[in-house]
Amino acid sequence: MTQPLARLLATGRQLTETGRSQAVQLGNDLVEQGRQATEQISAAVDELVSRGGRDRIEELRQTIRGEVQQQLRTLAAEIKDHLAAQGQLAAERIAAAVDAREVQQRKHEEELREVVRDEVQRQLTTLGLATRDDLVALGRAIRDDRTTPE
Repeated sequence: MTQPLARLLATGRQLTETGRSQAVQLGNDLVEQGRQATEQISAAVDELVSRGGRDRIEELRQTIRGEVQQQLRTLAAEIKDHLAAQGQLAAERIAAAVDAREVQQRKHEEELREVVRDEVQRQLTTLGLATRDDLVALGRAIRDDRTTPE
């Protein structure tokens, strides 16, 4: 595996781990908030039960159900937003790494072309062969000699 690709994979793994740990922390925080809300609701239930009345108990059940559903919607939205942000960050980092790799690849290709061009020119010169540029220069020199008065 090439080194840039290995770095891309390592960056992706790191972003995944960062996202997981942050999602776990977010989940833990929300669980703690839910626990506190549950304790508050339990206290309210105890108060209502001590007062009696089926209507109040049903009202409390509906309140609890609504609160739990709201907390779950909030948790889902926060996790979704967090994961979307982490995914976007990972995509941007990978795109930047790919772009850098492409630039580096083009640079290497150009250097290789230059080396080959120089070697071909050297060999043509060594063999005494004329290149197109040499022939064009010779043609100009001949034209210049013809037009120059003696």
